[in-house]
Amino acid sequence: MPGTRSDLALRVVQFVSATLAVIAMTRADDFSDASAFSFLVAACSLQTLWSFMLAVLDIVVMVSHYPLLVDHLVASKVIFGDVRLHFDPRNCLPWFPQITGMLTFCSSTASCGMVVYLHYDIETCATEHCTQFQNATKMAFISVAAVVPSLIINYISL
Repeated sequence: MPGTRSDLALRVVQFVSATLAVIAMTRADDFSDASAFSFLVAACSLQTLWSFMLAVLDIVVMVSHYPLLVDHLVASKVIFGDVRLHFDPRNCLPWFPQITGMLTFCSSTASCGMVVYLHYDIETCATEHCTQFQNATKMAFISVAAVVPSLIINYISL
């Protein structure tokens, strides 16, 4: 539920793990050689910004005691920002898609495939930065794992 300690904790986990994924990936010199790794950096950067903004929103709601769920339009933007596109029913203008959870999941699986390819098929982990790539992929999956309960809790609260 937005504005609660549990939602804030999930947002902090999303923010920290996505930030650590970006840091771990960009520390490798050759991460841009594979488009999956570049996609992971872009998606986790977006996830970092989105989670930070929502964590700040949760803190503001907790401090001000403003009932966020009264305004269903704001709550629906938080929920649909995690997963899918939302259309405003009042004027039928499409809102910009905020699909951070899905982007992070897709980039995580693509990076996981690339890590497996580097590790088992090419066997170049001695010269590549496989440990950093693996850690970045793990952190991205942790960020996705924190998006799912947040989505379910926020969706039920609508």
